Amino acid sequence: MFTYDREWLHDYFTYDWPSSRTAGFDRYYWTGFRLIEEIREGETVLDVGCGINPLKRHIPNLHGIDITNIGSDEQVAIEDFETDEWSKYDVALALGSLNFGDYNVIETQVESMTNALKPESRIYWRCNPGHRDHGNNNVGKVPFFNWTLRNHLDLSEQFGYNITEFMPDQNRFYVKWERKSEL
Repeated sequence: MFTYDREWLHDYFTYDWPSSRTAGFDRYYWTGFRLIEEIREGETVLDVGCGINPLKRHIPNLHGIDITNIGSDEQVAIEDFETDEWSKYDVALALGSLNFGDYNVIETQVESMTNALKPESRIYWRCNPGHRDHGNNNVGKVPFFNWTLRNHLDLSEQFGYNITEFMPDQNRFYVKWERKSEL
C-alpha cells in the first residue's frame, strides 16, 4: 500500500518540477486564464495546489494553498487547511493538485476541500488519469492517482455534488462539480 509522503512530494515539486512553472499554462482546457471567466464577481476562490499562484492577480478573492512555498498565500496541504464557518469558499480549483496517492488519500483530500466550501459551491478539476508526462527523471517515482470517470462519479456523490461537465482529452480530464444548497 502506498504511503503518502508529503516531504517527498514537496521536494519533487520544489526541485524536480520544471523551473518554468507556467510553461504550457494555457495548453489545458481548464487551466490558466480561461478559468478567470468562470468566476463570478464577488466569489471567493480556494486554489488547491496553486504553485506560484499565477491566478492571484486576476481573481481578487483567491486564496492559494500549496505544499511548497513558491508563491502560495499559505504553505499547507489541503488535509491540514483550516477554515471556519464564516470564511468558506464559493469555488475551489484543483488543477493537477489532487493527483497523488491511493484512493484513501484522494478521498481524504476531497473531503478536506469540500469542507472548506460553502453549501452552494463549484469545483473545477484538471485530473491526470495516470500519465507520467512531467518530463523529468523522477517522474517514475511519482505516485500518480489514476483518475477515472467512475472515481469522479463516486466521490462527487459521496460529498453531495453533481458533475455538470466532464471533458477528457488526450492526457487529462476536466470536470466541473456543482453543489446546490438545500432549501
